[in-house]
Amino acid sequence: MDVRNHIPGRFLGVMLCILLFSTAVASAGGLSGVSLQLWEQEVTGWQQQRLQKLTKPDGWLSLVAFEWLRQGSSTVGSGADVDIQIPGGPDYWGTLSVRDDQVAFLPADDSGVLIDGKQQPLAQLVADHQGTATVVSAGTASFYVIMREKLAIRAKNSESPVRTGFHGLNYFPLNPEWRKVARYEPHLPGKTIDVANVLGQIIPTPNPGALIFEHAGNEYRVEGLVEEGSDQLFFVIADRTSARETYGAGRTLYADYPGLDGTSIIDFNKAYNPPCTFTEFSTCQLPPEGNRLDVRIEAGELNYKH
Repeated sequence: MDVRNHIPGRFLGVMLCILLFSTAVASAGGLSGVSLQLWEQEVTGWQQQRLQKLTKPDGWLSLVAFEWLRQGSSTVGSGADVDIQIPGGPDYWGTLSVRDDQVAFLPADDSGVLIDGKQQPLAQLVADHQGTATVVSAGTASFYVIMREKLAIRAKNSESPVRTGFHGLNYFPLNPEWRKVARYEPHLPGKTIDVANVLGQIIPTPNPGALIFEHAGNEYRVEGLVEEGSDQLFFVIADRTSARETYGAGRTLYADYPGLDGTSIIDFNKAYNPPCTFTEFSTCQLPPEGNRLDVRIEAGELNYKH
């Protein structure tokens, strides 16, 4: 039996209109070669991964402290009489000793403090710029050493009020018009761009090239950065929705390096809030001058309402 004889012509007409509409929308939004349905599944899948990564026990929502380290010795703990306070764990965790860029930690006796998951009498701590940072932990709290031009410690607690009180992410409606096929413009090898952060530091950052795209008949460009450990271009941007619908200090997103045709896809539906949106204990980058766009990018993550 030919089932086509049993499908009303009106139904076939409606289905054909939906197919043609979806194809037109996909083409208009830079979805050439990708169906609208598959793209929507990709972006919603990315949103789910974003949420899982953000809310995991040691994710950004778990940050509870950030303290600069001084040369010499400093006591650490949750009590009131220590030099560096960690919200959580025993009153006295132990003593940090800093000499130049080397940091050692001596746990207090019977404190239950672990170093990379093990009890140790004394340990040299690896900072994040030296390799995988050593994690010092007690119960649900932990800290590790980072380098942000100077040495500091960053502390986390899976029971942070920011994490336990988190109430979800919100986004603009998915908009294929903001999935852009962009032309890559490489810079000379070794080029850097000054990028400020929320600590007031200005750090020369590798800037291998820019992506140039069109929207509503106008051309825009965003300067790509290199983030350690990533094989993609990294962007910190602001636009006319910043400090309105979206976070005031801008948003971040990634794009692949260009293919053989010199183009890449930059999908602003995957623009997301930096950690500073949620916690004061992060050290987020701010958009460099060239990445403050005079256009409303009505796509991606909305500002978080505390």
